[in-house]
Amino acid sequence: MLPGNVRRLSNHVYKPTPALETLKLAAIYGPNGAGKSNLVKAMWYMKTMIAEGWLSPSNNKFQLDPSCIEQPSSFEIEFALKGSMYVYGFDVQNFEISEEWLYQTFTKKEDELIFHRYTNGEKNRLILAENFIKTAEDKLRLQLYEQEMLKPKMLLIKLLSEAKFDFGVVRTAFEYLSQKWIFIFSQTTKGLVQNLVSEEAFYAFAQSLIASLQTGITRLEIETKDLSMLLPEDIAAKEKLAFEEAERNGKQVISKADGLGNELLIQRIAGQIVGRRLLFWHEGAADGARPFVFAQESDGTKRLLELLVAFYRAIKTDAIVVVDELERAIHPVLCAALVSKFAEDKQTLGQLIFTTHEAELLDQNYMRSDEFWFVEKGQNGESKLTPMSDYKDVRFDLDLHKGYLNGRFGAVPFTGDIRKLQWNKNAEAQY
Repeated sequence: MLPGNVRRLSNHVYKPTPALETLKLAAIYGPNGAGKSNLVKAMWYMKTMIAEGWLSPSNNKFQLDPSCIEQPSSFEIEFALKGSMYVYGFDVQNFEISEEWLYQTFTKKEDELIFHRYTNGEKNRLILAENFIKTAEDKLRLQLYEQEMLKPKMLLIKLLSEAKFDFGVVRTAFEYLSQKWIFIFSQTTKGLVQNLVSEEAFYAFAQSLIASLQTGITRLEIETKDLSMLLPEDIAAKEKLAFEEAERNGKQVISKADGLGNELLIQRIAGQIVGRRLLFWHEGAADGARPFVFAQESDGTKRLLELLVAFYRAIKTDAIVVVDELERAIHPVLCAALVSKFAEDKQTLGQLIFTTHEAELLDQNYMRSDEFWFVEKGQNGESKLTPMSDYKDVRFDLDLHKGYLNGRFGAVPFTGDIRKLQWNKNAEAQY
């Protein structure tokens, strides 16, 4: 998300620290199978591991190079936090965290250590910043983490963030990395009802945007009913028991699917356990508007609601919103309108990263050339990302849409062999 040598659209450049500038947008293009979704999945994997604090049982290695099987998978992110820059990362090898580190960077001297951890089997070596090990008690605490508490599959950043002893920026870094990344995949509507219920500002945002799109929806409503009116009686009884158990563990709200494709929020209101679901009021009925549940809506409307959460977070907070296949089930004109609206807004706080095939978005009127990225496979099948700003002679008046589809920037599928297919002949031979 670092800017290149581009002068246009200066409002797209954030300055999170005095020494650093970052961009608000990244659009990632590439043919099917180039690795766009794998990039998003890798980011999601890292965020999930940080939030859970425990290594997920996954062994996805690069299959096209046998030497990679024996090498660690490395994840690293640089980020700005409260006016300073940090780098955090970890290596995964043989289903264990083999190395993990957190440093402050962009300082006047060398990177400043916060912690660095090495694991070999059950043995840990933990190096902490000097200000964390000033006393004999601090040294005993370090030994306790090394010998007893830190397990091979456990991430140190979460362990230290939950400690009673104050490890300074570690807790703040953990909260940022585990909460600020928001991912939108093909269907990520879970939590939508809770967002609408808990934030009046988001509810108003969603209402105004949905109404402005002229999809026939006049308004949104959160319906609240006794659970037995929204679920079969036997299932409602089980869900009430499950909610009471969750209450005893400190939870006030749980989200469930009702079996028909609708999200159901279960909570206690005025002493009664109720279910809450989203209704869409459509105009056109002879005697007025009619309510539809979520499962009755089109794929396009569902996708819009997924994107509403993403855009709202990126507008109002310093979240990093990552969307895979932004244009899925969305009309190209509407997709371009949403991105351009976000791009032109001078009060946004977050960053929006998305993968797409939609060539209509390739427009330098509302995105910079260093905000377009292209993914191609190398000779060995590995994915390589290149920003458009690295290409020569990309003038402002260049027709990016036409240039991209004609293969000027690569990252488009090769279709020559499809034209040579004799599929009618092959079909006749089959039958």
